[in-house]
Amino acid sequence: MKALLILLILASNGYFLLSQNINTANISDCGTPFNLENYNRQKVNSSNSRLLVNPDSKLGVNVKVHFVRKNDGSGAKYNHSILNNLEIGLSNKFKDYNILFDIIGYTNINNTTYFDYDIVVDPNVSLFNINNDPNVINIYILNRAQVFTGLINGRAKDIPSNAFLITYDALFTTTMQHEMGHCLNLYHTFQGTATNTSGCAELVPSVLPNCEECGDLVCDTPADANTGRTGMYNPDIQNFMSYYRETRNRFTNGQKNRMLQTFYDENVVARTMNLHGNLYSSKKLACRGDGVTVSYNLNELPAGVTFSNWELSINAAPIWRNNTSVTFYLPSNSPYPSDMIYVTGYFRDRFNNVIKAKISVEFLSRNTPTPFHVATYSSSPNSGYQTLNNTTFCTNIDNGQYIYIRFNKRLKNISMNKTVGDAFINAGDRTIDGYDYMIYIPSANQYNFFQLTGTDICTGDLKNSNECIWLPRSRYVLGYIKNDEVQVELDDISLNIDHLTSRTTPNSEVKIQAYNEYGKKLLLSEISFDLNHIKFNTSYSGLIILKIIGSDQSVQTLKILK
Repeated sequence: MKALLILLILASNGYFLLSQNINTANISDCGTPFNLENYNRQKVNSSNSRLLVNPDSKLGVNVKVHFVRKNDGSGAKYNHSILNNLEIGLSNKFKDYNILFDIIGYTNINNTTYFDYDIVVDPNVSLFNINNDPNVINIYILNRAQVFTGLINGRAKDIPSNAFLITYDALFTTTMQHEMGHCLNLYHTFQGTATNTSGCAELVPSVLPNCEECGDLVCDTPADANTGRTGMYNPDIQNFMSYYRETRNRFTNGQKNRMLQTFYDENVVARTMNLHGNLYSSKKLACRGDGVTVSYNLNELPAGVTFSNWELSINAAPIWRNNTSVTFYLPSNSPYPSDMIYVTGYFRDRFNNVIKAKISVEFLSRNTPTPFHVATYSSSPNSGYQTLNNTTFCTNIDNGQYIYIRFNKRLKNISMNKTVGDAFINAGDRTIDGYDYMIYIPSANQYNFFQLTGTDICTGDLKNSNECIWLPRSRYVLGYIKNDEVQVELDDISLNIDHLTSRTTPNSEVKIQAYNEYGKKLLLSEISFDLNHIKFNTSYSGLIILKIIGSDQSVQTLKILK
């Protein structure tokens, strides 16, 4: 009857829908059961018609991960080393919906029965009772899971609930967001509309809207028969709660509201909440003796949540506290070794669950430590950082790449001095995530350097790094050596002499400088230069970096072994 009604409506309005071929995922993507009692109860409490939650509220969700392995502890494709990536991945997908995740722990479950899990013979899914923490979302990662219809990638305990299972192979796919969505009270977009699904079908299009009582109970997700964009259906094939796995990457605003509302409606989810992201500090880095204030924004608290009290770590000296903020400092003569002060705010929800919000502040000594480095640098964000504590020739830096620089955390008012050579003419400094500077070094036959400057936030002292020098396109040549005299023949060396001097240019307009491999400038005497050779005297033995500066300030370099 519904299809006939929609067909008549479309025909009377002159609508013609073209079928779109799409690779719809197999229904084995998810084995989450349908709970008719919950579904009927939630029709009345649809987040679209009764939004008690503050849409600007910020929520954290505590998570615990359980790695299911064989009896002997083998078989797991991942272990606890991936927890940080898992936490970041989940938070990145949900942060636009004001939900973040904190993985607070993990366990190992050595049980071959659950490693390759046949839920057909265990319909009550007893795995969800093992190590289950009622105050977190429990994620069980296993090798395979099978239900009556076949293998599945994941399954939530219920909608809503505090647990779901997922296979190792699906761990870093959109199945993770899909199953978490079920725990946070989201149904499939095709619930009740697709063949062989329970619930009631959502009308298409919403000429006679029933989205608050049927389908997935969310009104801004189009009706979906799990057949793609065919016939009269035009589903959101990018929705995490659909079965279009190849394209899904988002929730809707209605789904966001429904998830946030669940923390007010459902205690099973509310008790997993934290409010770490709701605390703000006037300073994340302070000097000993300075006062710091931590507060929260009342407008960002979830509905039904009220403040209870503050707690400071033992090394903090409190100044003032009330129901919205607390001010404290770390004394200069504190007997405690830790430079970190931890602040915990305690809140309660309407179920009287205790909800924690935590933040930390680091305090620095008033005295600048010795030794002190202004910055570290690297030629790759994934490689080791070298300290800029002496004038040095920066190693492992090539033309046509970036240099990543991190300043000492004590410094503010950061600035950079750099050469005016070609290497920096078109290369602006720019900040990127995790780095203070990222500098591009284009190809250039130039001598280049940069020097970094900042002000110590505790002493006010100006701090300068020494020069970081690199010599692109340097060449090794063998000098003729007699005692302290070095002579370099230029006949077979491809120096661009025209840029340095000419036959009519006096030698006095050409400057010769030399450095050792550590960047220390060498003392030269009896220097002479013409088109055929360079001569100079130096008592230094070893690698010599020769810098030749022409009358037009162009620079070329040679490496000489003495």
